[in-house]
Amino acid sequence: MRTSCGLSLLLSTALLFSCSEPISERALALDGWQAWHDQRVADLLGDAGWLDLTGLHWLRLEEDSEGRQRGTVSVGPGTENLVVLEPRPSLEGAPATLAELEIDPPDRFEIVAAPGAGLSLEGVSLPENQSRSLWLEDSEDASMKRLAEVRRGPLAMTLIVRGGNWAVRVRDRSIDSEALLGDLDVWPASEEWVIPARFEAFEDVRDVEVPNVTPFEYDQKSVGEIVLTLPGENEERRLLALGTSLEEPLFLIVADETNGRSTYGGGRYMYPEPPDADGNLWVDFNRLYNPPCAFTGWATCPLPPRQNRVDVAIEAGEKAWDHPY
Repeated sequence: MRTSCGLSLLLSTALLFSCSEPISERALALDGWQAWHDQRVADLLGDAGWLDLTGLHWLRLEEDSEGRQRGTVSVGPGTENLVVLEPRPSLEGAPATLAELEIDPPDRFEIVAAPGAGLSLEGVSLPENQSRSLWLEDSEDASMKRLAEVRRGPLAMTLIVRGGNWAVRVRDRSIDSEALLGDLDVWPASEEWVIPARFEAFEDVRDVEVPNVTPFEYDQKSVGEIVLTLPGENEERRLLALGTSLEEPLFLIVADETNGRSTYGGGRYMYPEPPDADGNLWVDFNRLYNPPCAFTGWATCPLPPRQNRVDVAIEAGEKAWDHPY
C-alpha cells in the first residue's frame, strides 16, 4: 500500500519524519486517469477516430432465406449508383462509378475497381476490372474492423454492419482532426466518482433492448449487471453491462441529469475495470466519454438502455463537445 511522507513540525520545534495515512483505495483506482485521458484524445485523432467522417450510406440489399442481406452495390459520384458519393476534391476527374462491391455474408466481400478509378486497398493499388477480397489477411469473422479500407487519395470507404444491416462508411483523411477537435473539456478527476461496485453475471448472455440512432431496431447482448450506489443516494442501482462474453471488457452506456446541459444529450460510455474473482470492482465515472455521435452525424451509436438512465447529475468525465457538427 502506498503512503505519502513528509516533515512534521512538532510543538517542541523538533523536526521529525512522519508518514500520512495510506492512500485510499479510491485514490488508487483513480490512479492512471491522466494516461487514460491522453490515450482517449489520441484515439479520437487516430485512423479510427470520428472527426473525419463525411458519409454513411445504408445499403438496400435483398435478404436470403436465412435473413442475411446480400447483393451487388455500385459506388461513385454518379447519380446512377446505389451509393452516391458527395462531390469532394478527391473525386475530381473520377469516373461516374468507382467500383462495385459484392456483399455475400458470412465470408464473401469483394470489390471490382472500375477503369480509371485509381483505388487502393490497404495501401495496395487495385487492378481494374478484377475482383479482390475486402477481407484482411488475418480476418476470421464478420467484424467490421476486419474489413479493408478502400482509398482514392484522402477519400476512404469501409463496409460496416449493424444488426445485420450493411452500410458504406466514408471518411476524408485530409480533414485536420486535431484542429477540429480543439480542447476536449472534462471535469477534474475526483475520488467522489470512483464508486465501489459488484458485478453479477447472468447465467446466460441475454438479448436486451437497447435503442440506437440508426434507422433499424436490433438488440444488444448483456452479460450481467453492475450493482452500486451513486453519491447522494441510499439505494443500490443495477446497471446493464453490455458484451457478448465474460472474456470481453464490460461496457456501460449511461444517461444522467447532465445530459443535454453540460454533457452530450445521448448519454455517455465507459468501460469499467474487470471485476475480481468475487465480482468486486471500482467503477470510475471520471472515465465517462462521449459517444461517436457527439462528434459526427455519420456514426451508429447505441443509446442508454432504460435501466441505465439515472436521475443523478454525474459531474465527472467528458463534457459536451464545444464544436458540434
